[in-house]
Amino acid sequence: QNHADVDDETRLRAGYTTVDQGRFLSADTNQRTGNWGWSLGLSERRTEDYRIPSDAGEVHVEDDGSVEHHEAESDTLDNSDIEYQRQGTAGVRYFGKNTETALSFGYLASKFGLPGHSHEEEHEDDAVGEVVAEEEHEEEGEARVELESYRFGYEHIHDNPFDGAREWKTQISYSDYEHSEGHGGAHEEEHDEEAEAEVEEEHEEHGMTTFAKQAWTLRSELAFEPVSGITQLIGIDAKTQEFSAIGEEALLPSTDTLTTGLFWLGEKRWNDLIVSTGARWDTVSHQPSAFDEIADACGFTAADIKDKDFSDFSASAGMAYSFTEAWRVNASVTSAARAPDAEELYSCGAHESTFTYEVGNPELESERALNIELGLRFDQGPFESHLSVYRNRVSNFIYADAVLEDVDLVGLDELPVYVFTQDDVILKGAELELGYRLAQAWQVSFMADRVRGELADGGWLPRMPTDRVGLGLDYNSLNWSAFARWMEYLEQDRVATAGNSDQETATEGFSLVSAGLGYTWYQPDMEYSVDVAGTNLLNEVVRYHTSFVKDRVPGQGRGFRVSLAMAF
Repeated sequence: QNHADVDDETRLRAGYTTVDQGRFLSADTNQRTGNWGWSLGLSERRTEDYRIPSDAGEVHVEDDGSVEHHEAESDTLDNSDIEYQRQGTAGVRYFGKNTETALSFGYLASKFGLPGHSHEEEHEDDAVGEVVAEEEHEEEGEARVELESYRFGYEHIHDNPFDGAREWKTQISYSDYEHSEGHGGAHEEEHDEEAEAEVEEEHEEHGMTTFAKQAWTLRSELAFEPVSGITQLIGIDAKTQEFSAIGEEALLPSTDTLTTGLFWLGEKRWNDLIVSTGARWDTVSHQPSAFDEIADACGFTAADIKDKDFSDFSASAGMAYSFTEAWRVNASVTSAARAPDAEELYSCGAHESTFTYEVGNPELESERALNIELGLRFDQGPFESHLSVYRNRVSNFIYADAVLEDVDLVGLDELPVYVFTQDDVILKGAELELGYRLAQAWQVSFMADRVRGELADGGWLPRMPTDRVGLGLDYNSLNWSAFARWMEYLEQDRVATAGNSDQETATEGFSLVSAGLGYTWYQPDMEYSVDVAGTNLLNEVVRYHTSFVKDRVPGQGRGFRVSLAMAF
């Protein structure tokens, strides 16, 4: 959105959510005086542990391969709170003759829990064992994440910079991101010297690990005026990133990464037919430092941690044809490549957020995908619809695959081992959207989507999204607004297997029902609004099949949200 079109406005908001006793406050303003515009935004959010249904306990695979569903030990998910989440933004923009120049700043700081890391269940049956386990758990503390990031941005837009050019846009940014994760807390009772040494050693082994990224990005693109009905755009983007990891559980080496890209887009119109093409050339260079924390289970040595360079070319072609005012068909073919990132190449260690022991593969090559997509759209009167189907054949597709010994999952540090591997795969799916306006203020909608991920040699890809169908009803008038949503997530039992062992458990289906009501009233120089909404109204057990932690960390139960806003 062009900032020149934004009206002066200041907005204050406050909200509360029952499912986690969440509190939210925000204030933002956008102003313009003459050729200058500026904006400022501040917000803070805090929550307690969120509530879950009573039957949302952990899911365990027993020794005989059966799946055991446990009752929840509490009505809240331990360590799922957000101690704080603070955000701030600021920006200034100058509107010159045929130009816009902007500077921006963003800040984010947050501290929150990683649920599912409780060790309280790992005790012996006798009373003494229970006391020892409890003391060890208190010393180790809950798994927490503390992050902080800054971002500085510059943007310059020049309309008609020279003959034949329509617009030249350049964006430059610098970001500094750091987060620490691991088990905090401290045992405050007095210890003798030997006990204190043991505690310190335990904290060094299971303490916080800090990950940091500093990155510069550049993107510059030049759009040309049409020549013989052909519009063109050329551009360059580049990113340099320094990554570092410090701590006992640093799972990959510090790595400098440089990526560059050159791209071109072209489009030609013939009455009702539009043909578009594109091409892109990318280079990626990873330069890791020495990394000594390599376990025998990772299958590579420090000598394998070496510089990696990739060079890839991508291209696409598409068309859209309107054969009546209401009907339009579109089709596209894309050949795209993606180089592996540093995590996929060099990881070797425990990953707290996913409950996995992550193993990289320094021999990975670039992915190469050939995607074909067909779409059909119908818009007439109160009815609108869109259907698309696609098939994507990917060579050297990179994914995390469970490591097996015979038919059993291999574990390390009490975590299942997953190694990044490559296979030829086929991804295919479809999406359908239907909408109908019942009256001036009412609209009903329907959606459905599905995707299948299969290995070319047979077998399912792990952690693929489940099929979904949904209905929606919306009402909007001058003062009132309302909505109702129903989304059905079907059972996902197409799980990845190897030998006789499942790498993942099936995920039961669930229904998400939500509804809300809002009212806005207007004064000459003020606007007030109040909104009330309910989420997961059926209090269903929510588990998303794409998540590594779905069996330990269910989604939120039934909750209600109220928010108040004032604009002037």
